[in-house]
Amino acid sequence: MATFRSPSSRTPVLLAAFTAFMVGAGWFVWHTGQQLPAVSAVHFELSGVANGYMPRRYYLQGMVLFVAALPLLLGLVVHRALGKPDAPIGLPQAAWWLAAERRGATVAWLRRFFLLFPCLLSAFLAWAHWMVVQANHARPAQMEMGELLGGLGVFIAAVLVATAVFVRHFRRVPPGVAG
Repeated sequence: MATFRSPSSRTPVLLAAFTAFMVGAGWFVWHTGQQLPAVSAVHFELSGVANGYMPRRYYLQGMVLFVAALPLLLGLVVHRALGKPDAPIGLPQAAWWLAAERRGATVAWLRRFFLLFPCLLSAFLAWAHWMVVQANHARPAQMEMGELLGGLGVFIAAVLVATAVFVRHFRRVPPGVAG
């Protein structure tokens, strides 16, 4: 017989996995960034030609911040804010979704869902960082803009799919429930 686990019982495991993902993304940036030259090309024209340079140390500090620390903070702040009993939550058919008997499950779903965007953002920024590392292997530094834009396209598609899942989930209410 299967045992029922409430959505909130998975929260510590989910938060640990989320945190580990962000730590891993930060480690990836720091580790792969050691391949960069002391002064690295970090900004590129649309043609892929480097037009901005920065000391590796400052670039890596900034990228670890943007790839790991800020998405981690974003995810944890939203997760905590949604856990407050008086958190203002705007949803389609909010009265139905936030009724006392469903509010706990709705908030648990939202808390899990809103850990996804920071992961998508972190993964895309880590990809962009990897493209910078690869661009600096060329002499002169040259970014493969097609690959970078392909990664941006995947990120945008993932965000659109996540948005569609969100809308579909919260548009789904029993017949007769008014919005």
